[in-house]
Amino acid sequence: MQARALQNIAAKQRIAEAALSRIKPGQTIYFDASTTVLQLAQLIPDQPLIVVTNGLQIATALAEKRDIQCVLLGGSLRPNSLSTGGWAAEKALEIYHLDAAFLSCRGVHPERGFSDASEVNARLKNAVISRSDEVILLADVSKAGVASSYFFAKAADVDLWIVDAAPPAPVGEAVGAQGLRILVAEES
Repeated sequence: MQARALQNIAAKQRIAEAALSRIKPGQTIYFDASTTVLQLAQLIPDQPLIVVTNGLQIATALAEKRDIQCVLLGGSLRPNSLSTGGWAAEKALEIYHLDAAFLSCRGVHPERGFSDASEVNARLKNAVISRSDEVILLADVSKAGVASSYFFAKAADVDLWIVDAAPPAPVGEAVGAQGLRILVAEES
């Protein structure tokens, strides 16, 4: 997780900054345990929110923010990603209505959609998507055209992809044709 956290750090920070405007006080939102979403958790101002997460680092980043109620899903601890997952995490998620979900992935395939390297993570992300009014993918352009082991959603299941640079035309056009909006985060 530490090595992944340092990869494309400037891109992840730009994506997180662009995602901040998508969060409104009073919402119930989901943050996955990804390193890009961790950047968002570190940036988010202290405001009235409920943040549901499976990420231990996300929960730690939010712990000092008194107006944010952080709900850490239970389940089996996944040491490599410092996250929880499995049946218990999926069951705990059932009681929540999510205004928005902020997720990342290992790959954005033009036809098959979004994938992750772990079946446990993919299943949880799929469950989160089914409970969310809006789904926002935070993924840098290096994920474009990549297919990892487990697919968790099609482009039509996600509302917005915030990316650091325009994805290659074949990927951008294919996911756009399926209804996915793409927002390129501006450099500051």
